Amino acid sequence: MAACAVAKGLYVGSQAALDQVQELSITHVLSVVNYEVAPPEGTCHWAVQLEDAEAANLLAELPAAVAWLERALRQKGSKVLVHCNAGTSRSPSVVAAAIMKAKGLALDEALAVLRARAPHASPNPGFMAQLELWGEMGCCVDEDHPVYKQFMLDQVARQWEEEGYVDPASFAELLQDEAQLVRLVRYRCRKCRQLLATERNVIPTAGVGRRTFRRQRYSQLQQQEEQAVPDAAEQQGSVGGLEQGSVFTEPLAWMCGQVVGPVQGKLYCPNCQARLGSFNWAGISNSAGSWMVPGFQLHSSRLDQLCPKPPAALAGMRFPAALTAHKQHAGQQQQHSGPAGVGLGDGQPPPPPQQQQQQVDFLLDLPEQNTPPPPQQQQQQDGCCDQPGRCQPAASCCEQQQTVDGLQQLTLQQQQQQQQPWFRFLVLDCDGVLVDTEAASCESLRRAVLQVTGVDIPHVFPSDFTAVFGMDVRGCIEHYKQTLGRDDWQDVPAIAAAVAEAKEGHYQQLTAAGITALPGAAALIQSAKQLGLPVGVASSGAPSKIQHNLSSSGLITLLPNQEFIVSAAEVPAGKPAPDVYLEVLRRMGCEDASRALVVEDAVHGLVAATAAGTFAVGVTNSLPAEVLSQHADLVVATLEQLDLASMRGQQQQQQ
Repeated sequence: MAACAVAKGLYVGSQAALDQVQELSITHVLSVVNYEVAPPEGTCHWAVQLEDAEAANLLAELPAAVAWLERALRQKGSKVLVHCNAGTSRSPSVVAAAIMKAKGLALDEALAVLRARAPHASPNPGFMAQLELWGEMGCCVDEDHPVYKQFMLDQVARQWEEEGYVDPASFAELLQDEAQLVRLVRYRCRKCRQLLATERNVIPTAGVGRRTFRRQRYSQLQQQEEQAVPDAAEQQGSVGGLEQGSVFTEPLAWMCGQVVGPVQGKLYCPNCQARLGSFNWAGISNSAGSWMVPGFQLHSSRLDQLCPKPPAALAGMRFPAALTAHKQHAGQQQQHSGPAGVGLGDGQPPPPPQQQQQQVDFLLDLPEQNTPPPPQQQQQQDGCCDQPGRCQPAASCCEQQQTVDGLQQLTLQQQQQQQQPWFRFLVLDCDGVLVDTEAASCESLRRAVLQVTGVDIPHVFPSDFTAVFGMDVRGCIEHYKQTLGRDDWQDVPAIAAAVAEAKEGHYQQLTAAGITALPGAAALIQSAKQLGLPVGVASSGAPSKIQHNLSSSGLITLLPNQEFIVSAAEVPAGKPAPDVYLEVLRRMGCEDASRALVVEDAVHGLVAATAAGTFAVGVTNSLPAEVLSQHADLVVATLEQLDLASMRGQQQQQQ
């Protein structure tokens, strides 16, 4: 198949296209094949070893291949050919991934651009699923992404199926850095306290194991499964984690001696040999009915779950002994907070790879010819290779400067549309999203319930409160009436009103020393204002509590329109009902809820936001990512990772 000009200086084709190297004045060749290719004479050559099979790990090769392609296209006068054997699957997949990154396009849009110039482009179904995940991860590989974890588990399953053996060297090692560990949810042996896994090792229970990346897109399979099987957390009245009965993990290094060889068996603590769970390379069904292949299951009755970030200044709260160190750590973070209550220490895990890497559009944002490159691109000026010896032979192009864009075919109007965020309204929850008050709120609820009813509800933070995160007071009372069997609480509305009144007093007392804004809160609001987006607040708290939180944290000055601040007390039903979000959108003049982005830290809030029709973002300030991801369109570790200006290309996925 002859080479097709995808853009100025960029060609895609088959093995036969190598015969056109001299005719087209090709300077760089990227071979995506599973056999040796002789470097065409006079060119700079890079080879990617990849089989054209659904099971092939395209994602493992994309970061380096796209980076090489980016640097090659930046060379003055360069012409790049990307080829595979037939020119239909492997090479178009790499080019599509590059277009997605450069243009900020969804997979379907990138393929439309590519097929307009190369109609034969047809990545196999496995590559299609991986490319969709590539886009969802921000056009890089995010090892903490829940679906990427499923994909890597799928790769392990395929290796076992095909070879009957998995190299233990590929098993994940546990994190050793204590400073990072205290910021993560950890799972320890209940008998000896041996660390067994962290939230980064947990595989989300949504999904269908090895079938996820075969004939159907993973998102479609997940939607089908969610429609067919109710969420386990809803079935059990919990929000996930150990409350679902067990956790599934990726294969871990400490399991090597137990799982390598047998098809199935038991898992034992590597320290005290206490039984922890089981494994089965053929798969295990989880509590939601999903088939995890392979399955590495740890039972909740054998584990202790340690959660990060217990608040620092609540001396009256009862914490498990194991969390004392975290409590001290949180206090140290608050001592370094900045003015107006905005904290400087984030207390969160480092951002995922897509946030750490600067997204450089190598096809749009290049300087004009003979213009010095920006400082952030200076290091990429020295050639197309970052691995000496990999790109052969060394070419003179590696000493040339950058040149102009290689995809000028997209119109200026398309570029301008892509540079605008698809949403037009931003709505934020308050407790746990804008301000670090979840612990104070939970403790004030506990004291108020005790004062009004004489019942001391379970109050180990945060585990005893996860089921009521995001609820208003009435929803909490109804929850405790059911779970505690309080048949004597006959007049729930009256009890809720009395508890709400008492709670305000306790809350004011607990937060008298001041309230800290969470990292990134002020910057997010300011970013929205710079983009011209109205900002609203929708909270389950009482109006006086919301005002107290925003005033004490210093955020109130960034929210001048008080009409856009709505309490659940002002609507018929609190979260998880969508009423509070529908009301704030009405006040903001939003007629299409799909144009609104909502940020929540609790499952009930995400359910409410989704029911209202908005794009729901979960932030892991209160709950781990694997819990939030089941109810959110996007999950971030901190508000600092939510870049409003760069969130484009999502509209097609939501429509």
